[in-house]
Amino acid sequence: MKIYKKIRIIMIIATMIFVSGCTTVPPSRVLSPFGPTMYKGTIPLKVGMCKFVDKRPEDDKKSLNVLEPIDEKVTAVLYKEFEDCKLFKSITMSFYPKDVDIILKGEILSFNWEHNSYSILYVPPIFPIFSGMWAILGGPTESFRGSVGLFIQIIDAKTGNEITSYQKEASQKNSLNIYNKGYYYAVLGQETRESFRLVFDQLKESLLKDAPNIVEKVKKAKKKQ
Repeated sequence: MKIYKKIRIIMIIATMIFVSGCTTVPPSRVLSPFGPTMYKGTIPLKVGMCKFVDKRPEDDKKSLNVLEPIDEKVTAVLYKEFEDCKLFKSITMSFYPKDVDIILKGEILSFNWEHNSYSILYVPPIFPIFSGMWAILGGPTESFRGSVGLFIQIIDAKTGNEITSYQKEASQKNSLNIYNKGYYYAVLGQETRESFRLVFDQLKESLLKDAPNIVEKVKKAKKKQ
């Protein structure tokens, strides 16, 4: 009987650890700079960058409302990353069309973060016996998912015509148990941040791949004027 009581106490403690924790994402973590970026080349064009437009669905906006105004913050991060990796000859957000070669416009299609607990573990009479045993054995107790989607247009600054466009998306998912919970809550929101970084990397690779075509179209437009 005493052993049974001890087991119950251990399970209850494990369950308390299981259900505890803060799930508020610090904005500075999700929208912090991505870090050093490997230089892969420079597109020899001057770019004027516009503020991205928030086109997220309402449910998306509620999941990370602590990041508002997200259009300004996402634009600021992208601008800094473009500048740091020297992807273009120059980039500015204060410009006249005559002073740049192309204009970069964009839309935020998704930018979210979701936290889910395995609620079946709370159902009586399973709780707290089963949930405590599940937690002790290292079973996943919570999951986190972040996703980011951006739409980008490259426009000829002289003609106003679209040269090309891209739609990039990425998502990341993690699960945790009571043994990695302490570490994980120190990096809360990493799924959305990593998704954002992956989208930026995809965009950068596509722009570098299409650079010869973009430069050629800009040159042809200039000759026609």
